[in-house]
Amino acid sequence: MYQEVQDHNLRQADPSRLGDGTFRGLVQPKNAAPALDGYRMREPREVDWREQYELALEAFEARRVIVLVNERQADALDERVMVAPSTDVAFLKLVPLVGG
Repeated sequence: MYQEVQDHNLRQADPSRLGDGTFRGLVQPKNAAPALDGYRMREPREVDWREQYELALEAFEARRVIVLVNERQADALDERVMVAPSTDVAFLKLVPLVGG
């Protein structure tokens, strides 16, 4: 979370790094609209990592984001896991299907 926000903010500060206002992260920032390549800001701006962290917690609790550790879904954020060089961790964003 922290790193994806820092990457976005660096792009915004440096026009040669494609600072077009699109946030390419897991969780939609406030006042941003979904786009094909992320979330488009109304005006290019920096994102606060703490705000994104809170949004990510809400998304996990609402089951809009799941965390897989070695292909096993984490049930709670305070769940203890053993991390080794071979540990595989994946963050999946769930999106509703359109249609019926």
